[in-house]
Amino acid sequence: EVPAGRWPMGPGGVAGEAPSTAQGAFVDVDAPPCALDPLFGWVERVVRVALPDSADRERTSLALACLGLPTTGMVRAVAAPWLDHLGVDVPWLARAEAPPLLELAPTWGPARAAADALGLGGEVDALDAACASGLFALRAAVDRLASGEARVAVAAAANRADSAYLFEGFSRLMAMSRSGVARPFDERADGLVVGEGAVAVALKRLDDALRDGDPVHAVIRAVGVGSDGRKGNMLSPSADGQLRAMRAAWRAAGLVPQAVGVVECHATGTSLGDGTEVRALEALLAGREGAPVALSSAKALVGHTVTAAGLAGLLRAVGAVRDAVRPAAIGCERPRAEVREARAVTVLAEAAPWDDTVRRAAVSAFGFGGTNAHVVLEAFHPGEALPVPVREVPRLAIVAVAASEPALGGEDVAHAVTRGLGPARPGRWVPSVSVDPWRFKIPPVEVADILPQQLIALELAADAVARAPRLDPARTGAVLGVEVDPQVAEVVIRWALAEAGEPALADAVAPPLGSARVQGALPNFVACRVAAQLGLEGPSYAVAAGPRSGTQALRHAARLLADAPLDAVVVGAADLRGPRFGPAEGEAAVVLVVRRLADAEAAGDVVFAEVTVGPPAPEPPVAVGWSAADGLVRVLAGLQSRRPCAGAGWRSCRGRGSCSRRWGASTGCWRCRTACRWCRGRGSSGGSGAAVPVPRPGCGDGGGVVLSGDGALGGG
Repeated sequence: EVPAGRWPMGPGGVAGEAPSTAQGAFVDVDAPPCALDPLFGWVERVVRVALPDSADRERTSLALACLGLPTTGMVRAVAAPWLDHLGVDVPWLARAEAPPLLELAPTWGPARAAADALGLGGEVDALDAACASGLFALRAAVDRLASGEARVAVAAAANRADSAYLFEGFSRLMAMSRSGVARPFDERADGLVVGEGAVAVALKRLDDALRDGDPVHAVIRAVGVGSDGRKGNMLSPSADGQLRAMRAAWRAAGLVPQAVGVVECHATGTSLGDGTEVRALEALLAGREGAPVALSSAKALVGHTVTAAGLAGLLRAVGAVRDAVRPAAIGCERPRAEVREARAVTVLAEAAPWDDTVRRAAVSAFGFGGTNAHVVLEAFHPGEALPVPVREVPRLAIVAVAASEPALGGEDVAHAVTRGLGPARPGRWVPSVSVDPWRFKIPPVEVADILPQQLIALELAADAVARAPRLDPARTGAVLGVEVDPQVAEVVIRWALAEAGEPALADAVAPPLGSARVQGALPNFVACRVAAQLGLEGPSYAVAAGPRSGTQALRHAARLLADAPLDAVVVGAADLRGPRFGPAEGEAAVVLVVRRLADAEAAGDVVFAEVTVGPPAPEPPVAVGWSAADGLVRVLAGLQSRRPCAGAGWRSCRGRGSCSRRWGASTGCWRCRTACRWCRGRGSSGGSGAAVPVPRPGCGDGGGVVLSGDGALGGG
């Protein structure tokens, strides 16, 4: 049962708002006391233990999978002004001291704090792809190694979100087990059991690990990620979406899926989810000969650790291939019908020796909202060397833009960026956010329960995608930079006030928590709604990196586009946290569509700017008032420099490269260039040939993202 003191109310909840169970898998021992939430100590501890002695920490990156919900520390930080305003004292909400700034960034904050404590000089960020987050973080780590940007890449994951919110939220989603027992693949299963924990794995390129004398526990062959695509019910799993991610992983590994011997499944103990996963695996393994593949799920041992679930499953699969053991399906005593009738898969009552010479396993993780991930790994055989080619990160082309920034004054950004946004002014707030429910088929009653940053990101993404030419939704992903909105924490304050005998004040702070409000608060749903509404089947997830969240999303897009199956990525950032906890410079939301530059030029797309992603600069000190959209707002400012030439018009060069309005370092006129159908997409700058990017000092952001074309413009 929930440990004493974890919730502001008793295990039975408050009147009318009671979790369906208080049974879970809790971590009783916290990290050493500090001013921050225990989550911060958990992350630092597992990353410290995972780092090999041979690690070059200056070239070590960290990708943390962290659920975008408030921690208890954040709840108490948000409660302080409320308690002062209401004039009440609630001991459970009290803090001994003012909250550190990172407490209000419960996804990126733990990653940043761990990197600072351990002296990691590489890329640091947090990812939220719901229950698939751990394997999405693994994919990010693999990509950083493949591009040569890191010598060591750590993928970590943790779940210690405020457990009152987590239990009540899962109860509102009708996912919790009332029996409190996790039974994946069992016909008696009645839902998931929430678990806590943290895990980290350190990765190196195989040749580097062998040269450095590191122990090799297993070899990762590939990680496939994707989305369900167009869907109505954001919580319903899709066998087709899962199957696409599985096939993508095996295709990238250059192997046939029939070669797998063990699959560590996502299976959480929900009837719909477990049945869907078995059907997807049967389709993947059709035609397999020999013994059935053994299925298992770590949820029966540690509960559903949400963002940490994928890496928990990875540890089990690594142990299986390393130790030559096919694991038992713990908790599955009466297999459900889909398992009994399956031909290609089975469950083992007891662990069994794994006698195959080549031992290959797979790990799956699927998240609510439609995020899917699948990993292919195998046992390492000394003396066997696998080629690890360095994957070049492509230059990007921005082919569509949409934004809501108060400096626009309501003007369409596609026109505003050509005249300039004007200087930044403090205190610019987005006055209102509205969407047409008919456009997105969202019931009007649910719109009010969705956070403004989700709605504005969805609206802008739809606008940007509509402006992007020849976009193939099946080959397009979405990566958006967001941080947890403090407003989400207010419902826990509501419960604390109700428990303290102040129901009227509780109602004044926040309304009751319902299913739509839970979905409307999750950062990963910002990207997942975009994918579901627009039918995008590429990977969709949220990224948090403080003020660099938007440009970090650009960096993720560049590495995703190094993988040929993906054609485009919707990149964005939104921060509408309001004046109490929000950015000092105001609010903003920006969405771009990016493609590989070579593809955009070959297709004749209008290119607003070219983007080159370089290594990240050192992290600046954490400051008050940063915005997750800061970086992409600076991208908009950079796009100003590409405004049209002031002349009355242009004459076509008719293929001779002599446009009267030259596109190049002198004028930066993208309109004249693209208006000429002979020069469109060729980079012509008149008779002098291809335009040469001319660096413009003072415009860089120091964050490793540079815009170019008429010059090197700051990317924030």
